[in-house]
Amino acid sequence: MLLALGTVLEPRPMVHRDPVTGLPASLEFNKMMRHLSRHYALACVAIDDFRSFRQEQGAEVADRMLRRVAQELAKIGGGGRVFYLMRDHQFAVVFRHKSPETAASHLDVVRRAVEHVTLDVKVAQPTKSGQKAPVIVQRTVGGTISAGIAEPQRADVDLFNVLRDAEDSLRRAQHEGMNRIVVHVSADASSVVRSVPEAI
Repeated sequence: MLLALGTVLEPRPMVHRDPVTGLPASLEFNKMMRHLSRHYALACVAIDDFRSFRQEQGAEVADRMLRRVAQELAKIGGGGRVFYLMRDHQFAVVFRHKSPETAASHLDVVRRAVEHVTLDVKVAQPTKSGQKAPVIVQRTVGGTISAGIAEPQRADVDLFNVLRDAEDSLRRAQHEGMNRIVVHVSADASSVVRSVPEAI
């Protein structure tokens, strides 16, 4: 993701609304971030192991899963505003005037809801000798999400640093076992992260 003050750090197409999820996309995200107050929490959210999911299930099913996760995120409480940033298939959720702990409690509701999201998919079984047409079977697939949350540590902190902290926390959440939320805490504190669902 790594967008900073309206500038994309790598050349990427920027759009107002993502055509797959229907969510506001990178341009709208940049606009909002330029006008945020100093007190906010930023979450980076991703479907766990989404690259493998896309390879195994195909692009059409992967897009359906993105839409379902987007629908659950759109219901989020706490005034969270949801964006889809196409780079790395990540969502961003901005909570104005909220602490990371409060943001985590709202995101955990979504995390638990996504656990119950399922998609019915049709799969063609390999044909056997003498078989004229492949056998189509139906099965159910699902997924989970993880999130990393950060906030500005100082009044003059750059947005890039908040994004970096949120993305680092997301990577840690997925590295620790996925289906969890990691809250970044200031390096001055005694611990660096706290995980949900273990603790909020």
